[in-house]
Amino acid sequence: VRQLEQAGIEMLHVDILDGHFSPSMPLGLDTVRQLRAKTDLLFDCHVMVTAQDYFVDELLDIGVQQLVFHGEMEPHLDHRLNQIRKAGVRAGVALKPGTPLQSLEYVLEKCDAVLVETDVWDLTKTALECVRAGKHVHIDKPASGTLAEYKQLLDEAEKRTYVIILGEGAS
Repeated sequence: VRQLEQAGIEMLHVDILDGHFSPSMPLGLDTVRQLRAKTDLLFDCHVMVTAQDYFVDELLDIGVQQLVFHGEMEPHLDHRLNQIRKAGVRAGVALKPGTPLQSLEYVLEKCDAVLVETDVWDLTKTALECVRAGKHVHIDKPASGTLAEYKQLLDEAEKRTYVIILGEGAS
């Protein structure tokens, strides 16, 4: 963590998994709690779990600055976004591959961030649309993105000072 701070990193993106929604080995809430006590870095947490109530409540208690949950696992997007924002935390929705951006139309104005998970990145329909709508964009595993597409997204985002996370597969 100290090396990240010294390098000028301002925000730590943490994926929270439960081993069910996402089969990867989970990073525990206790680890996040310990990290929170050791640094003033901003915490951006991406919750990939089936039972979101518990994890959202715990992360709000820990003191994260941004919390992004999966829309596919949330029957009441509007309620969850309001809950997070009421706590003074930036709120966002993550979308799995194949989930259309249109599923967020009625709550997009309440989203501070949209996380687009995809192995087949459709930049023009999803990421640029979100950036142009004034949302922070996280792109996980942009395996098929071209350098020209990355440049277009970064040029567009630079006009607005947005956070973009290019996950594994980005170069």
